[in-house]
Amino acid sequence: MNLSEILHQLADIEIMLIESKGELSPEDEGKLKLFTESLTEKVDGYKHFFDRIEMSINYWKGKENEAYEIRKALEKNLENAEEHLKQVMLHKQVRELVGDSYIFKLSPTKGRVEVIDEAMAKELYPREKITVTVDAERLRQDLENGIDMRCGKIIQTYSLRARAITKQKEIK
Repeated sequence: MNLSEILHQLADIEIMLIESKGELSPEDEGKLKLFTESLTEKVDGYKHFFDRIEMSINYWKGKENEAYEIRKALEKNLENAEEHLKQVMLHKQVRELVGDSYIFKLSPTKGRVEVIDEAMAKELYPREKITVTVDAERLRQDLENGIDMRCGKIIQTYSLRARAITKQKEIK
């Protein structure tokens, strides 16, 4: 299998992963399994595939940030427009605006609490919030030091690293 065919398969797999949102059917898993056969022939293809997927991830992260900024701006714009309309209606002492299809009506709420003296409010109306989490690094140290901790264990994991092969010239 030449590199061109490998890259074509990688593109198909990338599209399949995007369309299935990472959920693979048994048929899709079979395609991936076939692709992983004869790994040594496909090492360069895998590296290209990983690079390509990483670029795709970074692209979508950028779009995610862009979409987030657009969403926040739209939310702020909507909030400002609604507040402006409320203020105009209050100023003109109008409780209802009637259009052809919609009606805007000002209705009183239960109000917003404004704390004037925070220290006094905390003393009179305290609310404790306690968060307890596992100190995984301390647990790791005890486990590495041979202390038998029945509440955890270290599971061997592996990272995958890639490096380019450099060809060294012989010195004559």
